Amino acid sequence: MIKKKKMTVLCAVCAMLAFLAAFAAAEPAEAKQKAAWNYKKTLTKTSGAFTYHAYPSKKGKEAWIYKIDIQKKKKPASISIPKKIDGRKVTRIGSKATDPQGEGGVNLFGACIEREHDYSRRAVTNKTIKKIVIPDTVEEIQPSSFCGMIALKSIKIPKKVKALKEETFYACAGLEEVSLPAGLEKLDPAAFQDCPSLKKMGLPKKNKIFRMEGDCVISKKLQKVIYTLPGGQTLSIPEGVKSIGKYALNNCTAPRVEIPASVTEIEGEAFHRPLLGPNTFIKDVAVSADSRTYAKDGQCVYHKLDQSLAVAIPDEKGVLYISEKVESLTNTHSLVNCDANKGAEKVVFPKTLKSVIVPSFSISTIFRNVYFLGETPPRVTNHISGYASLPIFTHVYVPASSEELYRAWYTENHCSVNDVEWHIFQPGSEI
Repeated sequence: MIKKKKMTVLCAVCAMLAFLAAFAAAEPAEAKQKAAWNYKKTLTKTSGAFTYHAYPSKKGKEAWIYKIDIQKKKKPASISIPKKIDGRKVTRIGSKATDPQGEGGVNLFGACIEREHDYSRRAVTNKTIKKIVIPDTVEEIQPSSFCGMIALKSIKIPKKVKALKEETFYACAGLEEVSLPAGLEKLDPAAFQDCPSLKKMGLPKKNKIFRMEGDCVISKKLQKVIYTLPGGQTLSIPEGVKSIGKYALNNCTAPRVEIPASVTEIEGEAFHRPLLGPNTFIKDVAVSADSRTYAKDGQCVYHKLDQSLAVAIPDEKGVLYISEKVESLTNTHSLVNCDANKGAEKVVFPKTLKSVIVPSFSISTIFRNVYFLGETPPRVTNHISGYASLPIFTHVYVPASSEELYRAWYTENHCSVNDVEWHIFQPGSEI
């Protein structure tokens, strides 16, 4: 009995230590920034057409350039960010007033960015700067720093930068070439989102984390595609790749994507643009006939093991028939060839669909008409508070003999039957 009580106390102590460790690890980056930087003091330096504003570090040896002003009526073609301000080494650049996971952020030139509503194109700060020189003293670049620099042609990332974060070069429409450092450890797939002209990405072979093969940036350890360049008619994922990461193909403009037999995982939203929905350029996705993991049937790529949907491809009219090979929706799917803002015509779920994990039905939110062919609704699990488990604010079509069953299904899954327009059809009729 005593031994059991001691064991219980020991487990409680271990649990508390684990909690404290997790809490410390999850300390907000902003708190760490406040410990390092003096926000009450501002340094200023004017050089040519530019005025640089910076925070000094509390130790007084470093500077963080958080904003750059351009003199009115000036149309500079290039900018060289200074290595020092007031004798302090510039180690960080970018606004601290940015939140890529929220409503938006601010770039280095003071423009507001709201990627979720594609606001960057209306927040273009400068149409003339083609070249930006970032000094090698810089170790960290904030999210959104160079977003919307539409004339920018090329950029070299300093050798001390370890991570490229969300939106760093988002919507730099003219960006053609990027040189990455050998020490880069993290590349967010949204760092170069909406950069349709990006044709070359230089990455030293001695980089320990990533390698370039074809148009793909690949994690060496995981053999996972992290990011793909735009361009060409076909994007062929290299043989040997095991995984395609979330948002990896967000900047792909090739109409056709080919997946080799070596791929055993396609992460959810692999073909999506962060916050903006499906990739509209990709029209077709092919899978190697030798693949033991994935296969294609009709408009769908599905996982052979659990019969779950991986990629759905609506036609040019916005019509999507989910394959009868699909038995489950497991939050690991992507849509292509449709615009979330414009919407699509209809999606038809087969009678073979047996189970759905919330929020998998988000696949149907862009469709104006949703059809269920099964006489019995699929089982829905993983309900999320405040999130609709089933399609709402759309037209829902169900078998005539099962209307009451589907209405009850909506009630059981905490969705109002009044949030949809109900329709019935006769089994065997053309849909």
